[in-house]
Amino acid sequence: MKQLALLIACAVLMTACAVKQNPLVNDLYFIYKSILENHPGVYNNEDPNFCENLENSYETAKSAIKESNVNSSSKIIISDFAKSFNDTHLWVHWLDNTPQKQNAIISKFSISEPSNEVAWITLPAFDLKTEQEKDFGGLVKQLLGLQTKKYIVFDLRGNQGGNSDYGSQIVNALFGKEYAHKKKCLHNKKVFVDWRASQGNLNHISSLLTRYPTNQWLQGVKEGLKESLERGDSFYREYSYETCGPTKNITSESEFGFKVIVITDSFNVSAALDFIDELKIMTKKVILIGQKTKADRVYMEVRSLPLPSGSGTFSFPIKVYRNRPRLDNEPYIPNIEFNDIGNTLALKSLILQKIKRGEL
Repeated sequence: MKQLALLIACAVLMTACAVKQNPLVNDLYFIYKSILENHPGVYNNEDPNFCENLENSYETAKSAIKESNVNSSSKIIISDFAKSFNDTHLWVHWLDNTPQKQNAIISKFSISEPSNEVAWITLPAFDLKTEQEKDFGGLVKQLLGLQTKKYIVFDLRGNQGGNSDYGSQIVNALFGKEYAHKKKCLHNKKVFVDWRASQGNLNHISSLLTRYPTNQWLQGVKEGLKESLERGDSFYREYSYETCGPTKNITSESEFGFKVIVITDSFNVSAALDFIDELKIMTKKVILIGQKTKADRVYMEVRSLPLPSGSGTFSFPIKVYRNRPRLDNEPYIPNIEFNDIGNTLALKSLILQKIKRGEL
């Protein structure tokens, strides 16, 4: 019995030492467990291979990380595990990473007029910092006055998304809230969202409400998640548009005399793509110039958690779109390709020349 107790004690000690030597083993399990408990893919019948892929990828990563005693190798294994979902909204950020190169062409919200016919609007992000809120608010107030222009250019270079509500505010201000609402409603009336009902996701939404206490949408999501959890449902189903109202008095698109040009690059994703979606719903006169964008899955609304080791954070989506017109992982391809995307002078010159020649 003493020998058995000694063997057990040694096994426990060896396990504890292994975890101590490589705390990233715990990080891998934490990520796996967080996905199981909170990701909508686990119960998504439209993604039937999600759970099988999750288990297979986890087992592969677990076997590899047990043989790795080097921190850097373990981080690569975990990052590869996250990448196996092919989802821009699911990733691991290591705190000691070299900052990723970004397309920092534009840094603030602004409106300029390269010619009398053209308004050029820079939209660097939809994940606004506090100091950007004022600039954004001022920009939105000016949009209605731009309807007399012949061309409105939205410069999305470097915009990696964030909160799609910012893009919606721009669309509502430019086209008018009533027109925008009805057009989006008619286009998306079959679209809805399923939120993964979990205690962690409910806590996350509740924490957002402490920052935005008057946000009625967040309050509705919180209540929906809470009720779904109490019923034991896997999802809280949110309908954006229950009724579109009368459509016979809707403003005709022909009443908007301007064309929309959107400058895209390879950084655009998430809410930046949602913004393009909305512009295309408003008018058929949308021209994309620049580079092919990134693509995103139908899984959305990113939540982030610190890893147990303190080495970084894990981010993942907590809701899934149903019947989204833009397909799963479908990028936007520019109508006019322009790869020297950092050359603002050349880009403006190209656009103004094409306008002058009647090519846009």
